[in-house]
Amino acid sequence: MKYYIGSIKEQNGDMEYHDTFILGAPDDMEREVACKQVSQEWRGGESDDWDEDFGGFWSDNSLISPMQVVKEIDEAECKIVSKYLTIVYVE
Repeated sequence: MKYYIGSIKEQNGDMEYHDTFILGAPDDMEREVACKQVSQEWRGGESDDWDEDFGGFWSDNSLISPMQVVKEIDEAECKIVSKYLTIVYVE
């Protein structure tokens, strides 16, 4: 399993939210694939919700920007950081 600290930006009208979390992905999954999957499923979206003009996925009138990875972390770091951040797993 690979672990990444990352964040997603969500825009809803004039409001903007940033959610930071740990992403857990299988060893054989490319980072970009894992980031895209978690971004498009963030608020229950589908793969066809991508909007090229806005550069994100639409879900319930919110624009979900692609996940940005801050840092890859190892399992020991993940155990420490998971006390403060939620782990989101992709398959």
